[in-house]
Amino acid sequence: MRDVKLENGGIVFDSTLKSEKTVEGIDAVLQRIEIALSVDKGDFPYNREMGVYIPNLDLTQERDILNLEMYINEAIYNIYECSCKVLSVNSEKNTVKLIITANGETYEKEVKLGGKL
Repeated sequence: MRDVKLENGGIVFDSTLKSEKTVEGIDAVLQRIEIALSVDKGDFPYNREMGVYIPNLDLTQERDILNLEMYINEAIYNIYECSCKVLSVNSEKNTVKLIITANGETYEKEVKLGGKL
């Protein structure tokens, strides 16, 4: 999978090539997850299909953590052999620690909830 690189709410351009930078592999998956946690579906200006609507969740409750995991997996469902599991929630830092499986590899990442891209 390959995507255009996004940062600070916009597309990142390579000044030497005068074209968009891209992200691939796990970086593209992580970017999709960050979009899902930051943007309601339909509100992302570069692709109206990206993002998901995540209602207010109480992430001290196991049920809501599982719901968050479901919403993240909804955002990456169309990426072949890719899934995500929420390991823990840090409410002080407003982050979640995730285990992401993509193409047979496993990655552990911490992602900000509701942060700006």
